[in-house]
Amino acid sequence: MSEDMKTVKWNTSEKRRKKAVWCFAAFLLIMLLCTIISRGIYAWQMPRVQIGKAEQRNISHTVTAEGRIEADIGKAVVVEEGIRVAEVCVRIGEKIQQGTVLLRLDTEDLKKLSEEVTARIEMEQQKLAVLKAGRSVEQQTVQAAKQRALEDLENTIAVQDEAVNRAWQEYSDAEYELSAYPSWESYQEMNENADTSAWEQGMKQLEDALAQKETALYNAEVERDKAVVQARRAVEDAENKAPADESGITEAGQTISQLETKLAAYQKLQENDGQVVSMMAGNVGKICVEAGDRTTDSAAMILADGSEGWNFKAVLSEEQADYVKTGSNVTLKFQNDRLQKENCEITAVTQKEEGGYEAVVKVMDEALSLGESGKMELTKQSGPYPCCIPLSALYADNDRNYILMIRETETILGTELSVVRQDVTVKDKNEGSAALEDGSLGANDQFVVFSSKEVSPGDKVRLMEEGDE
Repeated sequence: MSEDMKTVKWNTSEKRRKKAVWCFAAFLLIMLLCTIISRGIYAWQMPRVQIGKAEQRNISHTVTAEGRIEADIGKAVVVEEGIRVAEVCVRIGEKIQQGTVLLRLDTEDLKKLSEEVTARIEMEQQKLAVLKAGRSVEQQTVQAAKQRALEDLENTIAVQDEAVNRAWQEYSDAEYELSAYPSWESYQEMNENADTSAWEQGMKQLEDALAQKETALYNAEVERDKAVVQARRAVEDAENKAPADESGITEAGQTISQLETKLAAYQKLQENDGQVVSMMAGNVGKICVEAGDRTTDSAAMILADGSEGWNFKAVLSEEQADYVKTGSNVTLKFQNDRLQKENCEITAVTQKEEGGYEAVVKVMDEALSLGESGKMELTKQSGPYPCCIPLSALYADNDRNYILMIRETETILGTELSVVRQDVTVKDKNEGSAALEDGSLGANDQFVVFSSKEVSPGDKVRLMEEGDE
């Protein structure tokens, strides 16, 4: 074979070899590009997460509740009972001055009521005069009965004392006769033919007589005591006996006094053309009557001046009530937050019948008025807790709380990140953070705080880089 032929064959073989090398290199490059693209697609589809670590902090609970100003102490406006109201001249919450007309009463009705009361007074006065006349007669009868009882007592004492004295004298005489009866020896000296039975019979007669006189004296004393006691009781009964119409006289007098007071009130209102005016400056807290109503014995209106402070009352939910306690200090805001009162004390927290709770806060400020709306703010801190996480990192499943921990795993694509579930116990939480039970997380444990899409335990994830959305 000639040299030229050999040279041509060698050049052709060399070109083929170079072409194969370039094709293989192109294939490898294409494979590398495909790998990079597929890895990019795989990574692009993977959820991106923001991670965090537990830290020590306090958990703050902020309670905000709407409420309004109410009167701490109200002063009642009481109008004489039974008068028709012609006009109510104020509204609830309205600021008033001393002398402001609150109500206008029907003057014609006032005139009619005054005439009726005057007629009733005259009738009761006539009734009282009759009762007093009857009482005078009864008093004379009672006095006479008392005098007779006293006389009977004196006569009873005199008669009974005389009977007792007589019985005593007879007893003394019998006793003397017995003591004067001679002894047996003396009896023998006095009688030569003395008989023992005769002497004994005489002695027995005297002893029996003395016993009878003693019994008679005892009976006389008992009879005297009994008769005197009865006579004295008759005197007491006569002294304690009151005229039957005494209560009627008292009642009639009280009725006249009440009617005269009512008439004076009617006349004063007539002199003022039926106007009921305020005796103080303040606010109208409550109106209990309407035009056309008749006044009652209760308040027609309640006024409040705030001189002793106001009560701010706010309604709380059951959850809010856990952080609001009597004695806590709160901030009150009024007039679109232009007026703020800090360190106001809660004086009471009570449960409402219709549900929820009511907090009462004492507040002093001349710029406030009855019925003014505002809000109450209270920040309550608990802790510090050594293991706190953002609330976004906390998940719940069937009343169980858990977080998603970050773990490194080895795959054919290298080291990758995945998430695993870890159940935790929450001790406290607010709108932004949760405090976990001590020891739930280590100092270097990392967990998912935010993810670009929904993440489940076992999912592969990648860390969110700066600029990722």
